[in-house]
Amino acid sequence: DELGTMFFKSLANHKYMWENCVAECQQEYMELYCNCSLDLFYPPGRFRSCLLSDLPCLYRHEALLRAFENNEEAQYVLKTGHGMHCPCHFNCMSLEYFPDFFTQHIPNGSDDLNNTRIEMAAYFRQHTMQVYETSAVYPFVDLIASFGGLAGLFFGCSLIGITEIVYFFFFDVPKRGAHSLRSANRSNLKRQSLQAKRIIVKQYSKAELILRDNI
Repeated sequence: DELGTMFFKSLANHKYMWENCVAECQQEYMELYCNCSLDLFYPPGRFRSCLLSDLPCLYRHEALLRAFENNEEAQYVLKTGHGMHCPCHFNCMSLEYFPDFFTQHIPNGSDDLNNTRIEMAAYFRQHTMQVYETSAVYPFVDLIASFGGLAGLFFGCSLIGITEIVYFFFFDVPKRGAHSLRSANRSNLKRQSLQAKRIIVKQYSKAELILRDNI
């Protein structure tokens, strides 16, 4: 029945299931807002893979791309933001009920009591339901470890080694150059001071000799 509806969606090369329909709908929303799709969560398909340059766009629309909304819930649920509208049909494999049956005899004296009457009432066991959300958690430590592994694979050294090289060329080398320049300036000042002292001593010696000759 799902194949003949306008809301039929499914992942490429996958049979129709409610989960696949929702995943395809999410990809279409990503394509609409950011013109790409995350291959980390979905199998490769007809959408362009997201690059690092697309991450700011995904971050701006994160609230929309992580929430779903239905038209029927507007009068019951207080909306705090917009979400994706994916009217996918449930199939037999995606929806499962766990019923509990309770029977009770109709007490004597009830109105319209006869042998052909059956009363049936259907209720939910709870007024609330638990909703589980699955999201990929990628901490900063794992991100650094992944970059370090890629650096070791392509450059033959770890991320710490690359950091040390960058520190050496951008911090240590300029620091040593500035220290050498200061040392050279100090040496020049000392040399000039010694030359000035020698000139003063020579002039003093000449003046002393002239005084002796006059005496």
